[in-house]
This record gives sequence, structure tokens and C-alpha cells, in this order.
Amino acid sequence: GYANAVAILAVIAILLALGLLVERQSTAVRAALAGVVFVSAAALLLTEGRGAWLAGAVGLAAAAVFYRLRRWPWAFPGFFGLVGLLLVAILVSPLVVEPARLYAILSGRAYYWPLAWHALGSPLHGLGSGAFAQLWALERPVPVNAIDAHSLFLEALLELGAVGLVVVAVTLALPLVVASRLTGGWAAGATGAYTAFLVHAAFDWDWEMPAVTIAGLACGAALLAAGSAAGSGRLALRP
Repeated sequence: GYANAVAILAVIAILLALGLLVERQSTAVRAALAGVVFVSAAALLLTEGRGAWLAGAVGLAAAAVFYRLRRWPWAFPGFFGLVGLLLVAILVSPLVVEPARLYAILSGRAYYWPLAWHALGSPLHGLGSGAFAQLWALERPVPVNAIDAHSLFLEALLELGAVGLVVVAVTLALPLVVASRLTGGWAAGATGAYTAFLVHAAFDWDWEMPAVTIAGLACGAALLAAGSAAGSGRLALRP
């Protein structure tokens, strides 16, 4: 029932369907995939999930960059480096701009994120599981209930420390590393969908919802499985 979760699920479905449409499919399959795109796009518009729209745009760009890997082999790491910088800039923005001014854009995140940043202390060790909920209950700069920092990566840094954040980030980055060796429209769609999932997880808490996480991680798992098949010679690698 959480609109933002429906929005990111719709984005994942759209990107996967678009990737499969690039492959050689029968007319019936193409019609079914087009129907998926249409219904998912309608759901996405109705949710008004701006974070999912941004995640979808980044995911679509990731899929497009994927197609240019043969011509521009440096594009993949460069693209994700820029995405990482963008995510950090957005997460840090409430520290340099008055939260009240950002509320219209970020809603409660304008207050969640600076509280998490200020509570970091020594970044080498975290404050423990559930620390943000306790901090919010003590500080509560605005009269809103919250138990999550609305960012997987910032919350990991706060609660698990720098080591925990590195483990989370490296683990989630593995499918993207493998994706750089794959080919095909389906792989482009899965790469875009997985990228959108990660970007959205940086700005919301609904990665904790099984439906969202299973969909997102399934895309990453498909890329890892394809990479394993490629490594054993059962799937063509990029030259």
C-alpha cells in the first residue's frame, strides 16, 4: 500500500520489458511486453513517485550506456561514478541548504538525513541496529514519526559504520561489475532495472519491503548467473 514502493516496482517492470522488447520476440510476446510497459507506466504516473521517476531515468540511462560498451568501454565505470557523486550530493544537500527550503522537494528527508549525518560521530564504527529510530525519538526536529533514515546507504553508515557501508556497497555493486561483460537486450534491461532499484534505495526505505527487494535483487541475481555462465563459456562475452 506504499505508493513509492509501487512506483519503483513499476519502474523495474518497465525497464525489464523494454530490454526484452529489444530481443527477437514473437508478435504475441511483443504485444504482452508492450502491455506491461503501458500498465506499469500508468501505475507510475498515478503514484506521483518523484524518487522513482529519478531512479527510472538513471536506470534508463544505464541501459543506454550498456549498449555503448563496445564503442566506449570506459563509459560504464564513468557513468556509475557520476551517479555515485549525484547520490552523495543529494544526500548531503540538507547540510548546506536550510531543510525547510528543501522540504517541498525532499519532504521529511530534509530532516532525516541531516540528523543521521550529525549523529555519525566516528565513522569507523556504527551506533548499532535501530539507532536512527532511537535518535529520531530523542531529537524529532519536526512532529513526524520515523524509524528509518530513508536511505539504505546513509542508514548503513550510521548503524554499521564505514566497514558495514563498504560491505553493503561492494556486495550490491557485484552484479554491475558482471554486467559490463554481458550482451543482449535482456541484460541491458536487467542492468537498468537493478540500477534503478539501487538509486531508489538511496532515497527511500521501501527496500525493506520484500516485494521491492526481491524484484530488485532478482535482476542482480540474473546478471550474476549470466556472468557465471559466460565465465564457463556458455554465454558470449563482450570482446
